[in-house]
Amino acid sequence: MKPSLRTMNVAMGLLFFLSMTYNAAAADPLFDLAVSHPTGGALATDLSLVDIDGDWDKDLAIATLSGVSVLKNDGTGYFGLPQIYQHDLIRPRALFSADLDGDGDNDLAVVNDPPNTVSVLLNDGTGGLVYDASYNAGDRPVDIFCTDLDGNGSNDLAVASCGGGLGTPDSVWILTNDGTGTFSEDASYATGMGSNSLYSIDLSGDGHNDLAVANSHWYSDSVYTVSVLISNGDGSFAPATQYQVGTEPLSVVSADVDGDGDNDLIVSAQSPDNVTILLNDGLGGFSNTESYSIGFVRGISVSVADYDGDGDNDLAVGNWRDYLYGDPNISFGFNDGSGTFLLGDSLSLPGNQFYPVVISGDLDGDCDHDVAFVNQRDDSVSVMLNTTGPYGCCMCPIRGNINYDPADAIDISDLVYLVSYMFSGGSEPACMEEANLNGDGSAVPDISDLVYLVSYMFSGGPPPVPCQ
Repeated sequence: MKPSLRTMNVAMGLLFFLSMTYNAAAADPLFDLAVSHPTGGALATDLSLVDIDGDWDKDLAIATLSGVSVLKNDGTGYFGLPQIYQHDLIRPRALFSADLDGDGDNDLAVVNDPPNTVSVLLNDGTGGLVYDASYNAGDRPVDIFCTDLDGNGSNDLAVASCGGGLGTPDSVWILTNDGTGTFSEDASYATGMGSNSLYSIDLSGDGHNDLAVANSHWYSDSVYTVSVLISNGDGSFAPATQYQVGTEPLSVVSADVDGDGDNDLIVSAQSPDNVTILLNDGLGGFSNTESYSIGFVRGISVSVADYDGDGDNDLAVGNWRDYLYGDPNISFGFNDGSGTFLLGDSLSLPGNQFYPVVISGDLDGDCDHDVAFVNQRDDSVSVMLNTTGPYGCCMCPIRGNINYDPADAIDISDLVYLVSYMFSGGSEPACMEEANLNGDGSAVPDISDLVYLVSYMFSGGPPPVPCQ
């Protein structure tokens, strides 16, 4: 009997795991064995978690030399065969997923270097992607972020480019969305030298999304920086402020790591202290910095999530191969709650895995944070499922399964169940958290939850709030 594809992939993943070693005495208790899946394309450089087929679980989209590879999740964290999209994609470098045309499903924006463009692939509503258009994205675009930059409710594009030339600042390009998925070049802003990673979030606390760009070349006197551009609130940005970080920074992300309610910056770099934490002063200024060695030098990527389930944000760092310091690895730094990090276990990868780009999210629907990373040299993506969940009784990803059926469906039976409980003495929901649809934290559902559910089911209202 011929083994199934799933059996073969699990076996491949087991062999991949057996070729790895942990720096700790035993396997990291936070994660199951890594399972490897083929990407279907060569030399992967970026990946994104995206619900591409509308089934509420996170699929994988991967930028490869062969095009964009999409692997669909079966809901348990296992991924099927890759589907390759080439269209107008000449050499995909980076990608980002968001609803670009306002129809409620997730599309993709893909940076091509060359020919210095960003391509938009729109979702056909069934999980397929259709090429829509390509736009100029500056000289040598290297990273992209999709979010609302001008406050009109649609997702715009910010693209970091690194073609400024020796001694010349690079730039970030802004392409604004007209609400239908058509973009126009709005402006470009100077960043630093060798821009290569981009993140957008509210850094100044005014409700507008700002920009942070990691620059891998000297700014001046051998100083490496991350550029911060604060939004003016209308889609334009103030001139960049430069903050010093480790040598050759390659990745920047943002999250609240010290628990004070504002978003800090986390930068991975190719230096002995390969992660720099820049703490936010609440106004978008970053004067308090700390550096850590998490793994070893050459931090190619960093991802932030609560991996150990204690309520604060931890770090996962992808370190690429260094002939002096050893093979690549995925290393963890655990937050003590104050923004100080303690080195956790390191998962050493085979020496041919030069470019371990790491990303985090809930892949198996149990509300904890799993890890996925691309293996550039063997054209695969590996998934490690977190074992610390599930948290609470709410079934991921969103509330609303009031009758608590195993399929986690939200349908008319849930509405009937809620009405019966609230007005006719019906049975109490098995999980009250599922019935708290608006996420206001109330112990029992009230009329606002009922209105929320009706609006979602019949009037195009927003989906219930995600489980925590």
